[in-house]
Amino acid sequence: WLALGGRPLRNSRLTLGTGAVAVILLSVGAGLGFSSLVGVPLTEISLLMVFVIVGVGVDDVIVVVDFLQRQPPHLSIVERISGALGGAGPAIQLTSLTNLIAFLIAATVDFPGVSYFCLSAGFTLFALFLLTTTLFTALLTFDERRRGAMRLDCLCCIGFGAGDSETGDAEPSSPSHKEDDKRAHSGLRAAVSSAARAYDCFVASKPVALVVILAFTSLIPLGFGFAIGNIPLGAELASYFPDGSPYVAYTADTQENFVALDTPGYLVLRDVKWEDASAQTAVDSLLAALESDDFVIAPYSTNNWLAAYRAVAADRGATASAAPPLRQSGDGFLADVAAFLKETDPQCVDRQLGGECLREIIPARYSKEVVWAGEAGASPITATRFSCTLAVPDEVKGRVELMNEHRATADANRGSIDAVVWSYFMLFSDRDRIVVRLLLQ
Repeated sequence: WLALGGRPLRNSRLTLGTGAVAVILLSVGAGLGFSSLVGVPLTEISLLMVFVIVGVGVDDVIVVVDFLQRQPPHLSIVERISGALGGAGPAIQLTSLTNLIAFLIAATVDFPGVSYFCLSAGFTLFALFLLTTTLFTALLTFDERRRGAMRLDCLCCIGFGAGDSETGDAEPSSPSHKEDDKRAHSGLRAAVSSAARAYDCFVASKPVALVVILAFTSLIPLGFGFAIGNIPLGAELASYFPDGSPYVAYTADTQENFVALDTPGYLVLRDVKWEDASAQTAVDSLLAALESDDFVIAPYSTNNWLAAYRAVAADRGATASAAPPLRQSGDGFLADVAAFLKETDPQCVDRQLGGECLREIIPARYSKEVVWAGEAGASPITATRFSCTLAVPDEVKGRVELMNEHRATADANRGSIDAVVWSYFMLFSDRDRIVVRLLLQ
């Protein structure tokens, strides 16, 4: 920001630099919005284009300002900006066109993830070129007028001494330079040069610059209201592999024959008084409500330490076992749970009529799913985790929506229990939700 101008607050361009950053960010939003209109999904790879756009955008801004500073100081503001764009415009146009063609060619590869990235980057680079030659030019015009009027950067209502100004709004001392330029060119080159100068003078005029700024600013809520809401989140599994990948074919056959992919889901419970029978009953009711969701294919109630503990306790109560009995609630319950979770020998939980064991469990495998406040058995259980298996679609957006539905079921039935359901694909979604909440605060 300071390097683009000069003396801080007098000839610096802090406000213009902030505007340049806004132009770059708006180009990203415009590119993603156009991508959504043509059905290009937003994937994790597509987000990497931000680094490319920032590099190209900053380079374009520096080139334009550098050409402006090389203009003769006796020219008017309109003529200086016109000359700056006349010199920097072809370079920006050619580089933008070259990058656009390169990305569009790269979008023809048979790797859909890379193709989506190249299409989004190409659209965004095109939007960046348009915004640089219109919106940034308008901002640059107002900044030059601010410097010409000898007003402070960021505090344009405050002026400063004429001796500190390096620019002005003086008219050219030799108005015949335009005629010299016309005589120096001929044919197609003269026509292109004349058209470029006419466009630059048009864009650099104060009324047009004001209209351009207001027009692009008014498009911001429109983009958030319509385009951003229609961006497809995530992509098909096949988008991350080359066309004809055997893994994609295997996954497609698996989904077709076995209905859906499955993934582990977790119910995290905190600060539950497990020794209280009524608290256990409330947890059982919550589990029954969660398992009523039709996408739960392996319920919570069959894969948690409490179910295993109850099964072993029932078996010991029904047989003449030498092992000590396990209390279901009340005093001593937590101590029995701690001792149970330390047992590494298989425990029978299902027997035939003749006493032969049909199913065994190892209590110690559940020990990592229980967190104690202090010493195990002598302190309360602060948190615990129950596991299940969920049938989920292969799209990221579908998985997030499914988990949000599962969370809504938990919130509607948990009562006073501190509980949350979670799965690994909610990691980034939860992170972004927390970040947005902190920013709003």
